[in-house]
Amino acid sequence: MSDSNQNNDGSGRKFLGIKFECCGTYARVYLNEKMQAYMGACPRCCKRVKILVDKEKATTDKRFFVAK
Repeated sequence: MSDSNQNNDGSGRKFLGIKFECCGTYARVYLNEKMQAYMGACPRCCKRVKILVDKEKATTDKRFFVAK
């Protein structure tokens, strides 16, 4: 992923958009300080998600995902 394709919230914090199927809600999950994973939770039931970042492997330009 190139930095030009990363979404940020205006403050420079990188995030992914996640639709949580558990509650039909949407939330942003943010890249942690070590830049190793995007981490967040469903805003209703607090189901946690962690999306690991591996710069050595194949990447995607997708910025929105579904958590089942």
